[in-house]
Amino acid sequence: MSRLSALRERVYALLAEHLHGPALGDAVAHLEGVAMAAQLLAARRGQDAELAAMAALKHDLATYTTGDASGHAKRGAALARELLDRWALTNVEETERICAAIATHSAKKHVAQDALAELLKDADVLHHSFYDPSWPLFPKDVARYHALCAELGLTGRLKI
Repeated sequence: MSRLSALRERVYALLAEHLHGPALGDAVAHLEGVAMAAQLLAARRGQDAELAAMAALKHDLATYTTGDASGHAKRGAALARELLDRWALTNVEETERICAAIATHSAKKHVAQDALAELLKDADVLHHSFYDPSWPLFPKDVARYHALCAELGLTGRLKI
């Protein structure tokens, strides 16, 4: 089993302990949507697609497992570190990069120094933007969304 498959299996089990029905489906849809966007962006940018997907699959776990979105990026990084250490799926450098990316993924207006951190923010914006195009974009996502459209040659969506 690949590391990514093992991580998915464990993340799904953790989510199932805390969520049920539509809430579980929404959580899986978001994490998988961001993971897919992260892999696409990693391929485009010459980055590690597996590491990008691993960060994406964990980026909102703190919110989903506690029901509390306050400070979720920092809490998510702490939870990711705890789980990655316990599950032993990454080396020390990979754990550090994943946790740093998760810790800053909500700061959409700030440009991070690490390429994985920027990729995770962009993947999150892509999922927010295209999950349901009838929903307006979050104001903090608009500039990043336009930059992504230019990078990917996208013509955009109906509402902003």
